[in-house]
Amino acid sequence: MGITSVLFVSLAAGLILVICGGIMMYMATLVRSAYEIKVQINTDIEDRLTKMSEALDQKTRSIKLDMIEDINKVRAVLAAENSNRLEEMSIQRNKRLDGLEPMVLAEHGEWVKAVVTDRLSLTQVDARTKAVYRDIKRIANRLGAPLPLDVVGPEDSPSVKDPTKSGQIDTAAPGSEPVSS
Repeated sequence: MGITSVLFVSLAAGLILVICGGIMMYMATLVRSAYEIKVQINTDIEDRLTKMSEALDQKTRSIKLDMIEDINKVRAVLAAENSNRLEEMSIQRNKRLDGLEPMVLAEHGEWVKAVVTDRLSLTQVDARTKAVYRDIKRIANRLGAPLPLDVVGPEDSPSVKDPTKSGQIDTAAPGSEPVSS
């Protein structure tokens, strides 16, 4: 082999080395730019994710505030409705009570009248009993016979007292102060 052939082989080997070196440099540049693109994409993704999470947080806060305002409005409406219902119910109850009061007063008056009537009847029965006893006693005295044992005299019988005069029965209307004797 001569010098030319060694020279050709050397030149070919050098050319191959230069081409391989150039390819390697090109490949290194490609790898570096791919890595830089990857880093830039990751940075962009992270920036966008951060912005999206901030936007979601802000929207969540505004939605929560809106919900709180709506809940407060509903509470206020419910409180107003409840107070209106309670007021209507108390008005209806008062109307019923106002309607019942005359009935109770009338019934109380009827009971007082019935008690007074019964008291008068008892007084009349007591007076009749005393009169019958006096008649029996007078007839027994005329005949000179002793009184039968089954006849009880007015002094032995319990007398009927007027409970309204003794304070046992209250003739006042309900709700008023009792009459003291």
